[in-house]
Amino acid sequence: MIENTVQKISKHEMRTRATRELLLQAAETVFARDGYERAELGAIATLAGRTKGAIYAQFKSKEDVFLALVTKRVGCYRAEVEELLRRSSNREESLAAFRQYCLRFAFDQSWALLMMEYKLYVIRHPDAKAAHLLFRSEMTSGDRERGLTRIFGPAGTGQGALSRAVGIEMVYSLLLALAVDMRFSSEAPNHEVVNNIANRIFDALLDTAAQPES
Repeated sequence: MIENTVQKISKHEMRTRATRELLLQAAETVFARDGYERAELGAIATLAGRTKGAIYAQFKSKEDVFLALVTKRVGCYRAEVEELLRRSSNREESLAAFRQYCLRFAFDQSWALLMMEYKLYVIRHPDAKAAHLLFRSEMTSGDRERGLTRIFGPAGTGQGALSRAVGIEMVYSLLLALAVDMRFSSEAPNHEVVNNIANRIFDALLDTAAQPES
């Protein structure tokens, strides 16, 4: 009897997780296509093949769906890069692995648009902005910088040098901005050109040799 109950709970939980994943996949498409302000829960439900009731069974509001989506994607990316760095045996391998991880963001227009919507959302909602600034302060703390230095080596020295934490944050932001900018081109983006630009951004902000020396 107890075993059957456990099985039923397990199956229910699996269905719940599957529905949540389906809704978040649909939400990513709708938010990137329509923007946060214009996106509607009905459109997300329709794309997912579910009802709005299914959304409200999982999330409190459109805001809740949006933040859950961003949190999920950021968590997945963080786990991925941590695994890549774990496999690296020295600083050179870590920097090379992180370069390849970062460069793809210059071509991920869906994620770039979603992050642009997130930034606009943070700017327009004071409560969200406060939480975001707290998160950023934690990401650029002294402990964070020491950890990044162990992985990638020390940043350059001198008046114009950037910390590793700031360099990583700006590489990420600029590559996403590059992906958005490619949407404005009248021609299909040239992969080689975009890749070259992305590499230059990475080298300028993260390559020790490119950092100003004292």
